[in-house]
Amino acid sequence: MGDYRDLIFYQKASEVAEGINDLIKTWPKTMQAQEISRRVFRSAMSIGANIAEGHGRHEGSEYIHYLIIVQSSANETDHWFHTMLILA
Repeated sequence: MGDYRDLIFYQKASEVAEGINDLIKTWPKTMQAQEISRRVFRSAMSIGANIAEGHGRHEGSEYIHYLIIVQSSANETDHWFHTMLILA
């Protein structure tokens, strides 16, 4: 099935994680900003991690389960990113 790092959606997840990491470095150090930064960082990192872990399952219902978790993490990241924009 190949290496998970060859998957385009893993590469895109890595780009998102890198962009979020760069963005939160520039954010203020207020308690609110730091809390949102932690949440968006955690959810963005879990996208790629779950792609990698699910890819190790290769096929079947476990693999699909991990892809559902990936979608959930992507939705959570989107929510926190938009929250960051609202509060910026």
